Amino acid sequence: MISRWFDDRSLKSVWQDAADDDGRGSAWADHVDLARRTVNDPASLGRRPDDLARVLALAAIAGPGPVALRALSRCCGGNTALSEHAVRLQAGRIAWRLMRLFDGPEVIALLRGMNQNEPYWQRILEYSAAGGLQSVFDEWVHVLVESLGLVHSTPDRRAHELADEITTALRLRTTSVAAERFRVTRGGRLDIGVHRLRSHFAASFSTEKSEDERAGDRLARLRSAFNSPFWPFVLVTTSVGQEGLDFHQYCHAVVHWNLPSNPVDLEQREGRVHRYKGHAVRKNVARTYAVDAGTSDPWQTMFELARNGRPDGVSDIVPYWVYEGNGQACCPPIEMTPSLTE
Repeated sequence: MISRWFDDRSLKSVWQDAADDDGRGSAWADHVDLARRTVNDPASLGRRPDDLARVLALAAIAGPGPVALRALSRCCGGNTALSEHAVRLQAGRIAWRLMRLFDGPEVIALLRGMNQNEPYWQRILEYSAAGGLQSVFDEWVHVLVESLGLVHSTPDRRAHELADEITTALRLRTTSVAAERFRVTRGGRLDIGVHRLRSHFAASFSTEKSEDERAGDRLARLRSAFNSPFWPFVLVTTSVGQEGLDFHQYCHAVVHWNLPSNPVDLEQREGRVHRYKGHAVRKNVARTYAVDAGTSDPWQTMFELARNGRPDGVSDIVPYWVYEGNGQACCPPIEMTPSLTE
């Protein structure tokens, strides 16, 4: 299985995201060739380091490649999908994009600030293990299978489209926010300057383009990114995001900057996050029915337990649209102040 993977001559180009053209192509090809030679000749690695067992365990638990492969396999056939060449290729694409995410200056500063005394790649593994990266991807993939209409698709097509959506979300470039500066000159004239601030954590749902990105692509990528467990975490929008768009996958709170005159419009705004298997619903289901992942989709199991555990019988509404769980509210209260999604 490993030999077949590395014998694929297209591995370099498939693994590396085709959207990346930053001069790293040659270095990446050398890296893949070195990995291929190492697989064929393990003795070339030399003496085993003292922490080999610990590092291998971390890599197996939280390495981007293993995490992506397990998440895809649980929705593409279980254990048998782990050895499927097509599924492994798509997991490699996701791992590459995750690697690029950890390559960003903000992430590097964050992780290096937590531990300066070990190699950065090892810090990534520890951070991913502590943060439950596997659980993050298991949940995300489960949500995407249904939102992308892949429930009845073949495993190969499902893996490919899941990888397309995940890499699109993780590829979102830095956005730019404009801030105006007002200054009165010595002559009494008002001078207005504009400063542009780079941001990953919050974004405006508008037609303005971001760095290295065409305006026509931005809204689609922004929706994919906001509907993921990764940044941006706050979305600012006008009435353009009021209806017809789903933001419930990883958002459960709407803050209104103003109130519309029509109550139907208010309901439409809140309806962007109160939807099928929304974030708040999943949080309550997981709080009540947390299960070990095993080889199957853990979220499918949890929702089945929540559905079958109803004392008053089966319902199409509970637990998919509403689920209080443990006596807690299904969703946090909607705050009637500034208009953002978080």
